[in-house]
Amino acid sequence: MIPALAKRDGTFRFNPFRNLGSEKELRDNEKHLQTLSRQIQGVLEAIPDRILILDRDMHAIWLNWSEESSDPPSNLAGQNLRCYQLSGVECGPLAKSDSALCDNCPVRKTFATGRTETVQKELADGRTLALRTFPVFNEDQEVVNVIQIAQDITEELHQQSKTMRTGQLAALGELAAGVAHEINNPINGVINYAQLILNKAVADSREQELSKRIIKESERIATIVRELLYFAREESEEISRITVRAALDEALALMQHRMNKEGIILQIQLPDNLPKIESRSHQIQRLFLNLISNASYALMEKYPDADPDKILLITGELLQEKQQLMVRVVFRDHGIGIPEELLQRVVNPFVTTKPSGQGTGLGLSISHEIVQKHKGALTIKSVVGEYTEVIVELPAN
Repeated sequence: MIPALAKRDGTFRFNPFRNLGSEKELRDNEKHLQTLSRQIQGVLEAIPDRILILDRDMHAIWLNWSEESSDPPSNLAGQNLRCYQLSGVECGPLAKSDSALCDNCPVRKTFATGRTETVQKELADGRTLALRTFPVFNEDQEVVNVIQIAQDITEELHQQSKTMRTGQLAALGELAAGVAHEINNPINGVINYAQLILNKAVADSREQELSKRIIKESERIATIVRELLYFAREESEEISRITVRAALDEALALMQHRMNKEGIILQIQLPDNLPKIESRSHQIQRLFLNLISNASYALMEKYPDADPDKILLITGELLQEKQQLMVRVVFRDHGIGIPEELLQRVVNPFVTTKPSGQGTGLGLSISHEIVQKHKGALTIKSVVGEYTEVIVELPAN
């Protein structure tokens, strides 16, 4: 750099120290700004949400994730990439460079209005993104860029849904308690009176047939009430440690005779070294009974008569999930299956695949609640006409 001229007594002469101080300050400021820029860049790239800055032509000028053609992530100069050409942007068509943009694009709305926009996008893989856009103005208060932040809120929505469902079940429990008091005594009276008529009825008479029907339907009502009472009952403090095999044996003690009569082939494959699990008030036994009963029904619907494929397979294994050992028990049948439109709702109260009058719609809901109370997980996989697989995972104890 040429030193500045200094004027003294009407003459000019070189002063080599004139601007050295200010130049040093500029260099120091420049280094400070570069350091600050790298720090901010590092912070933005560490944020798990995807951040994208776009110009008015929807070209990406900065992002906080790595692209194959862009290293480091923010180096997009000269690439002229539009938002939907980036692998990390899942809200656009991800097609050719001349594809139309999304009709409900929040970035376009922010460019047009200068206001922040928020929308939710459901992706094909089942995830949900929350897209938020923020305008960047120039000195003339014109929007020159838009910052888009994409946040995966799938788990958050799932938790909200679980919380809402818990509240609904709590309300159902209160309702069940009231219903039980109003119905239990009258229905027991109906059953007792019908039994008296049946005892005195002549064999094969109309009175005998009608009294049997009254008893059958009244007992079905009593069953519904008992199932509803499960939701209203306070959780017992009685906790026992049992093996999966012992819980299955208790459940099969109530089902084995019926399954043999129906020609259902039972196959059990459980390792001998499976650790014990906890069961509150025999609830795990009840869980297994519900699942075996559902599988038996599905097999009978598909195979009314004996068939080599009329099999209920129960398997078990030990898993390591994060810091917890889990016992997985799988109930698999090749019965009628569950329709896809019901698969996500089948654990909700009163949702059933059975015809009217043959199911309460509470069996799987109760099973789901039992697993949740034992800090486990219940997953259902099914294809109509092919199979149903219910996977139960419970903490090892």
